Amino acid sequence: MKRLHEDGISGVPDPEGAKVFFQAASEGGDCWADLNLARLALAQQDVPVAVSCFQRALQSGFPDVSQAIIGLIGLCENSALHAVKAQAIRQLVQKEPPRIVSTTLGQLSSGERLCAE
Repeated sequence: MKRLHEDGISGVPDPEGAKVFFQAASEGGDCWADLNLARLALAQQDVPVAVSCFQRALQSGFPDVSQAIIGLIGLCENSALHAVKAQAIRQLVQKEPPRIVSTTLGQLSSGERLCAE
């Protein structure tokens, strides 16, 4: 749904509408939503927000997230983004196992429950 809004597949492209969905999913602990929020922030050249979102995404420990971050940052010269890329590379090299978080519906806020249902 989030990418449908962003790309306009279901109508007119709505990046701000997609951002609302990404934010809700991020608050629910979705590392891919954090990655997409970082991507949107990079598109707007908001490096501090992108760095924060990338760091949250890296907390998942998923190798695919690290690889996606490395690809998104690319050859960027920004020192803060370079540090995040280095962290992603270290995670891949260390092959840290993913940290899977289990949450029951009772532990979620009403907004998070709406996203989960």
